[in-house]
Parts: sequence; C-alpha cells; structure tokens
Amino acid sequence: MKTRNWQLAKYIIADCISMTVAFVACQIPLVNCLLIACFWISVYWISGYYNEVMHRSRLTELITTIVSITLGYIVIAAVLLYMQQPSLALLQHLLQYFATHLIATYTLRFSITQEMRNRMKSGDFFFKAVVVGTGRNALNLVENIGVRTIGYIDAKERHETVVDHDMILGNIEHLVPIVKENKADEIIIATEEADNQLIFNILKEAYTLEAEVKVIESLRILPHVNMPVDSIMGNPFISLSKNKMPHWQQNVKRIFDICFSLVALTAAAPLMLFIALLIKATSKGPVFYLQERIGHHGHKFNIIKFRSMHTDAEQNVPLLSSEDDKRITKVGRTLRRFRLDELPQFLNVLRGDMSIVGYRPERAYFVDKISEKSPEYHLLLRILPGITSWGMVKYGYATSVEKMAERLQYDIMYIENCSILIDIKILIHTFIIIFRGREIIKR
Repeated sequence: MKTRNWQLAKYIIADCISMTVAFVACQIPLVNCLLIACFWISVYWISGYYNEVMHRSRLTELITTIVSITLGYIVIAAVLLYMQQPSLALLQHLLQYFATHLIATYTLRFSITQEMRNRMKSGDFFFKAVVVGTGRNALNLVENIGVRTIGYIDAKERHETVVDHDMILGNIEHLVPIVKENKADEIIIATEEADNQLIFNILKEAYTLEAEVKVIESLRILPHVNMPVDSIMGNPFISLSKNKMPHWQQNVKRIFDICFSLVALTAAAPLMLFIALLIKATSKGPVFYLQERIGHHGHKFNIIKFRSMHTDAEQNVPLLSSEDDKRITKVGRTLRRFRLDELPQFLNVLRGDMSIVGYRPERAYFVDKISEKSPEYHLLLRILPGITSWGMVKYGYATSVEKMAERLQYDIMYIENCSILIDIKILIHTFIIIFRGREIIKR
C-alpha cells in the first residue's frame, strides 16, 4: 500500500511539474495557474490515469495521455472562444501550450513507468504472490514469468508435485490466514487442470481479502463468464477480482452517483419527511431500518431503509418476504410497491457503500446459501452493490434462495458487460417500474 501511494504521488507530482513547464513556456499569468492545475488534475483523475499506478501498460499510458490532454484542450478552447474573440494569435498560443504540455507530461510519465518496469525486471521490486498449485504450471510461472512467490498452496491435485516442498505453505483451507500473515498482494491460480469448483472455493475464501485473484490464461476457466485479462511483464492473466468497467467509466459513474444522490435526496426531502411521519403515526417502532449487508470485497455495511415491517419481524433465522407477508405494514406495502422504502439508500451511495446501479446486496446468511447453489455469486463482489440492478429489473424480488440463484444470472450478465450505457438502460427500466407501481416480487 505504501509503495502504491508513493507511486501515485510521483505521478501527481510529475503532472504538476509538466503543468508548470507549460505555464512558464507559454507565459500564463500566475493567478490563473492554480485554477488550471485543479482542472487538469480533475481531467487526469476522470480519465482513470490515477486508478491503477502499478500494473502499467506503456501503450495504454500513451493513449490515455493523448486523449485526456486533447479533450482537456477542447474544453479550454471552448471556454476561451466563448470569453473572447477568436484570433490566429489565440489559436497559436493554444497549440503551443498543447504541444508543450503533452510532450512534458508524457515524458515524465513514461520515465516513472519505465523506472518501475526496470525495478520489476531487476527484482528490486516485486508483488508478493501466493501461488495455488504445486505442479509444472506453478513452477513455470515462478521461474519463467518472474513472479516472486511467498510460497505455494497445495490444491490436492493428482499430478506430481515438482515445486520445492519447503515452499508449500498449506492447502486451500489455510489460504486466508497465509495471505493475511504474509501480506500477499496477489493470489495466482496455476493448477495443472481447469477446475471451476476449485476456483469458486478460492473466491469464497478470498473475497474478503485485498489481494487480487488471478488465473494463468492457459487454464481458460469459466468459459461462460467474460473476465478481464491483465498482464504481468507481458504475460496474460485472467483477473477474477477486478472490475471490468474501464477506469474512466468507474470515475464518471462515481461522480454520477454522488450528484444523482444529492439531487434525489434534496428533491425527495418533503416526501421523505411525509413518509417518516406516516410510518411513525401508523405503527410502533423506528422510522428507519438498518440491516447488515455484504458489499464490495466482503465489506459489511448497514443498509438504510424506511421501515416497512412491524418491529421484531424476525426472531432467529433470517426470512425472505413474500407478496402476502403478514409482517409488512399497510404503509410498508405501498412503500415497497413504488420502492419508496429504498429512498434512504441514497445515503449509502454518498457514503460509498453502494452505487445507484450494481447488484442487490444480501445478508451474510443468504450469501452463504446462494453460494451453495451458485458458487459464482462471489464474482459479484468485484463491484459495489446498487440500489437497483439488472436482476431487479428483469426478475424482481426473490422469495426463496432458489429464486435468488435464478436472479443471479442477470447480475452475472451485468458484470460481464457493465458500462455507463448499460447503467442508463437499467435506470430507465427502473423508473418505468416505479412510475407504473409494478409489483416486482417473483413467486
């Protein structure tokens, strides 16, 4: 973490230096420099350049730099042309600033990226990895690709063990404590044969860890799930724990989540006050209901809802609601029909627990139950859960674990294809459901 933060700081400092070079070369007044600097740092953040600072592709870095700076200058040019008369001198000044800025920015960025790559090649810096497998694939991974392993995890394969026996740290059951004790950055699966059940077991064990889970590309596991592909020193790996949405879209989505939530909470404030008074007047108990859910990478958080059930609706074992559930109050039934009980969840979005669009988070009890029937559930934990989801739009609320497992397939489809456009499509369908007051409980 410290290395990543320092690497991020170096990129930000380099970008500030390149801006200063452009300011001096183009004789921009000092009073405007701070405002322009804030603008450019915002542009770079939105572009996703600061999201991943360790595993860097030089080609991707070049493209990102050119695109972000070009788009930034289009915005600056539009503002300047609006504020003053266009002229040849203004155009020349902008082109000079653009060229100086682009060359200085990419030169400094490239030097930092190349320095890190050189450190990785020389072995001065490496990611600490735990390798699952003890056969030829695991040995080749370490010897030929240059991954520095803390040790190996015995996957209990039928193949001969060829790695150093002293480097075997334990089996799959010991994975979590081994990763935590050694502060591993990555879990790399390099077994001799593709075993989806093994993969799902590892995901189930490791979803609470910060370590990234990868699989060597040659195994070609999970053929029905489209996974992002990364590379280490030019060698392909399938990432099982990384969000497939491009970094710039993730950042735009977060900005949208915050702005949309602020607008929604402000616009709905009178309605929410009315709902709160109505709940208080018609049934005993608190206005809001807090319930622990499992979110991104196993993060536990309290989801906030308007109370739609009588107090003490659950005594021991968690229960799912149904259309004719006696625990639901009269007011709560109307709130649920129009999804008004979920309005307070915009606070969860502002806190960073949830997104507007994602998958519906479940309680730990049901996470375990769903995983027994559909082990791929843990693939969802790569992203933030949402107030609405493709599963909720196409399937609705589920009244049993079996129904929840069926709905899961829509959410898996979402994470395979997640994008800003898909989110907009899901939001439109959600609004249609809300305005129609359509019942969305699947029997």
